[in-house]
Amino acid sequence: MFMPLGIFREDCKINLYKAPSRRDLAVPRLADYRARPAAPDCCMHGSRWMPDPRSVAVARWKLHARTTPFVFAFFMASIMAMLMCLVITAANAGIDGQFPARVLSAYCLAMPTAFCCVLVVRPLVVRLVALTVHPH
Repeated sequence: MFMPLGIFREDCKINLYKAPSRRDLAVPRLADYRARPAAPDCCMHGSRWMPDPRSVAVARWKLHARTTPFVFAFFMASIMAMLMCLVITAANAGIDGQFPARVLSAYCLAMPTAFCCVLVVRPLVVRLVALTVHPH
């Protein structure tokens, strides 16, 4: 059975704990790609396989790699602040008809505070992890 070939980068992993190096931001070379069976996001154009234009358009909407610390802090703060607001509000005031309003009121203060805290504390946490965990 014929399996169409696609190409992909082997080193497309994002590390949230360090800033991208020049090598990570460099334009990929042909040697960085290898043959692999095509994924469903490929389609036939003429006699060769090319990426589906819809998947290419999605990739263009992604943020630059240098924004990784801020995006990480935003998602971490958003999720943790919401979970903490839910738990603390339920423990202090109970769950009743006003519960969603009280949670959102607490979240309006907690989310920006958590975002700033994650941005400030992140370098310290990275150093502590580096001192605690073996690099291999």
